[in-house]
Amino acid sequence: MNNKVRPDLNVLQVWSQGLSGRGIVISVLDDGIEKDHPDLWANYDPLASYDFNDYDPDPQPRYTPGDENRHGTRCAGEVAAIANNGFCGAGVAYNARIGGVRMLDGTITDVIEAQSLSLQPQHIHIYSASWGPEDDGRTVDGPGVLTREAFRRGVTKGRGGLGTLFVWASGNGGLHYDNCNCDGYTNSVYTLSVGSTTREGRAPWYSEACASTLTTTYSSGVATDPQIVTTDLHHRCTDKHTGTSASAPLAAGMIALALEANPFLTWRDMQHLVVRASRPAQLQAEDWRTNGVGRQVSHHYGYGLLDARLLVDMARTWLPTRRQQKCVIEIVHTPTPILPLTQVRRNVSACAGRANHIRSLEHVQVQLSLSYSRRGDLEISLTSPMGTRSTLVAIRPLDVSGQGYNNWIFMSTHFWDEDPRGPWTLGLENKGYYFNTGTLYRYTLLLYGTAEDMTARPPGPQVTSSACVQRDTEGPCQERHGPAHVLGHLRLSYCPPRYFGHTRQAVTAGPGRSRPVRLLEPPRLLLHLPRPLPAHLHCLPPPARPAEGALTARAAPSPILPLTQVRRNVSACAGRANHIRSLEHVQVQLSLSYSRRGDLEISLTSPMGTRSTLVAIRPLDVSGQGYNNWIFMSTHFWDEDPRGPWTLGLENKGYYFNTGTLYRYTLLLYGTAEDMTARPPGPQVTSSACVQRDTEGPCQGMGSKAKKRVVLPTRPAPPTVEQILEDVRGAPSEDPVFTALALEDSPGLSGRAEDAEAQQQQLYQQSRAYVAMNQRLQQAGDRLEQKREDLWRAGEGLEREVRLLKQGAPPGAVAASLG
Repeated sequence: MNNKVRPDLNVLQVWSQGLSGRGIVISVLDDGIEKDHPDLWANYDPLASYDFNDYDPDPQPRYTPGDENRHGTRCAGEVAAIANNGFCGAGVAYNARIGGVRMLDGTITDVIEAQSLSLQPQHIHIYSASWGPEDDGRTVDGPGVLTREAFRRGVTKGRGGLGTLFVWASGNGGLHYDNCNCDGYTNSVYTLSVGSTTREGRAPWYSEACASTLTTTYSSGVATDPQIVTTDLHHRCTDKHTGTSASAPLAAGMIALALEANPFLTWRDMQHLVVRASRPAQLQAEDWRTNGVGRQVSHHYGYGLLDARLLVDMARTWLPTRRQQKCVIEIVHTPTPILPLTQVRRNVSACAGRANHIRSLEHVQVQLSLSYSRRGDLEISLTSPMGTRSTLVAIRPLDVSGQGYNNWIFMSTHFWDEDPRGPWTLGLENKGYYFNTGTLYRYTLLLYGTAEDMTARPPGPQVTSSACVQRDTEGPCQERHGPAHVLGHLRLSYCPPRYFGHTRQAVTAGPGRSRPVRLLEPPRLLLHLPRPLPAHLHCLPPPARPAEGALTARAAPSPILPLTQVRRNVSACAGRANHIRSLEHVQVQLSLSYSRRGDLEISLTSPMGTRSTLVAIRPLDVSGQGYNNWIFMSTHFWDEDPRGPWTLGLENKGYYFNTGTLYRYTLLLYGTAEDMTARPPGPQVTSSACVQRDTEGPCQGMGSKAKKRVVLPTRPAPPTVEQILEDVRGAPSEDPVFTALALEDSPGLSGRAEDAEAQQQQLYQQSRAYVAMNQRLQQAGDRLEQKREDLWRAGEGLEREVRLLKQGAPPGAVAASLG
C-alpha cells in the first residue's frame, strides 16, 4: 500500500494524520464473516450484520471441507483488520466498525439482494460487494426490480439523506473477454466500480475492461506475484487473496478514511472525489485517452490508481455538489437495420432552458433494444460532443447469442465534467462474421450531472475559521452565524463542534445560496415501485368462444408491500361478442413470490362493493415458493354486473419482514350476456303442504293426506346420469380436463427481460391450447344439451302417465296412449 518506487495507495500518509476510519461502519455483502476472528472481533458490529440465507442475526460462515465460504472473511480483513496486535495485518481503516451479511451461501434471489442492500441504511455508511453475474463472457444480467429500488433508496435516503456508498468489484471475466458493462450491478449509476492492477502497474489477466469502471486499486497478477494478505477462516491468516474481489475492499477502506475526514460528503461528492483522486501514472494500457476536460481515462483502470492521501486532502475542503439532474433523450424509436458500420448522430441540448438542464456531466447511460444474429460480434461505442469516444461493449467471442439486447442499459464514466451540449454519436460495428445482421429498435440517451460548471470550481475552500456551517442539501454550503445549524441530518438551535480529521474547525465555503434545511425522514425497509402493475382481463363466458387476445401479454414485476392494492377498471368485454352482463364464477390467476406464503391474505372486491377473501392466512404454510400461475375462484359475485373497478388486495398478516414480488395477475370473468336480475322470480314455497319430489321430473303438490301407491307398468328405464356423462366424456384423450391439467404443468414466468420472447412464444402456445380446449368444451356442452332434452322429454312422458292414472285410466289404456 506504500512504495517509494512503484505507484502506491498512500495509506500510511493518511494514518500519520490520525485517520483510521473511526466512527465509520462498513458491511461486507458476501458469504458470511468470521466475527470471532482474532483480527476482527474488536471491530465487529452486530448491527451491521445479518444472515439472509438462514434469516438469523449471526453471519458466521458455514464451514465446509474445502472452505468455500472464506470470501467474505477475507474481504472484511482488508477493510478493518485490527492494527498492532501481531496478527495477520492491519486493515486500511483499522478502527472502522465492520459487519458482514451472509447472503451468497444459498439461493440468491432479488428479495435477498434487496434486503441485504437495505440493512440498517441509517447505521451503515459503506456496503462492499465483490460478486455479480457469471463472468463467462456471454451472460448479460443485472439486478432485479427490488434490488434496483434498494440502490435508489440507499442513495436518496441512506445516511440521513447523504446517500449510502455502494463499492463494487468490476469483475473477473477477463480470461473470457467479458465486459463489466454486461453486469448490471457494476454499471449502475449508484455503485462505485473498482478495477485491479498488479504491483507492476499492469492489467491482470482476469480484469475486465469496460467504460463503467471508475477507479483502480491493487491486487495480484500472475501466480508468482505477491497477493493480498488478510484474515482467513479458522482464525488464520492468508496471503492468497486475489482478483477484483480484493480490490473493492481496499477502495472501501480508503473511502472510509475520507468519510472520517468529512462525514458530510454525499454519495455523489465521493464519486467526484474518486475521479479527481485517481492517478493514471505508471499504469500500463494502450487505451489511455484524454477526455474533453483534460483527464486521462482508460477502460482498464477508469481514472487510475486511487490515492488515499489525495482523496482525504480533497475531502476536507470539498464544496458539496448541487443536486443531481437527469435528462432523457429518446433518439431512435422505429426499427432501423444495423449495417456493418452504423452511426446514429443526434444534436443534444441537454435539456437547456428547463429545470433539469445539465452543464457538467457525471454518468452517461445508453438504453438499447436491438436484435443481432451473433451478439458478441457487435461493438458499441458512444462519442461525446467534446470528442471523447467510449466503448460501451467490445467484442465478446464467446457470446454467440442471437437475442441481442432487450432494453439493456450501458453506462460510461468517461465523460465526467464534460459539457453535454452538441452532437452525440452512437456507433454500432460488426467486428465478427461478415454475414451478421440485426435491427435497432430503440435507442435512448440518459444524461446525469449538475447545472454547475464543475471545471470552473476553485481549488477548494480552506479551513480558516470556527464558524458553524449550515448545509444546503441541494446546493453548496454557506457560512452562517444565524439561529439554525446542522449536524448530520439534524437541525439544531446551537452551533455544534465540527470535526474534520480531529480539527476543531469548520469549512468556510465559497459563494452560494442558502435554503431552509429540511429534516430527512429515515427510510423504511419497505420497497415500493411508483408505477402500477398492469392487470390482464380474460372474459370467458362458458361454454362460448374464448376472449380475444387472451394469454398474450406479460406484466412487469412489482413488489408486494404490507398492504398492496391493484385496481383496474373493467368493461367486461363490452361491445364484443363475449361481453358479460351477469357474473357467475370469477377467477384470479396469480404468479407471485412471497417469503412466507401462508402469511399473505388475498382478496378481491367487485365494482358493486362485494369483498371476497380468496385465501386467508394459513399459519402452517411456511413455504417460500409463493404461487405459480395458481387460479383462485369465488362465487360471491353471482349475478352481479362486472363493469367497473375491480380491486385485488394483497395483505401481510404475519411477520413484518415478509417480502415478495407480484409477477402476473389475470382476472377471468365467467357469466352470461343476459341480465339475470331481471328474470321473474321462481315459485316460492308458501304453505305447509307436503311437496313430493319426483326424481325424474318436476315437483307436484300432494296435499296433506297420504296418497295410494300406484304401480306403473314396466317400461324401459331412462338413461342414468352416469350413462349420459360417460357418453359425453368419450375417450380419455379427448377429455378437456386432461388438457387443462397438462397446461397447468407449464413453467411460470421468470421475470427476466431477455426471456421475454421465449415466454411470449410459450404463452402463445398456451393460448392456442386454451382455444382448442374451449372448442372441445363447446362440443361437450352441445352433447350435454342433447341429453338434457332427452331427459326433459322423458320427464314429460312421466307427467302424462301420472296425469292419466290420476284421472282413473286403467294401466292398459295408459300404455296404449304412450304408444
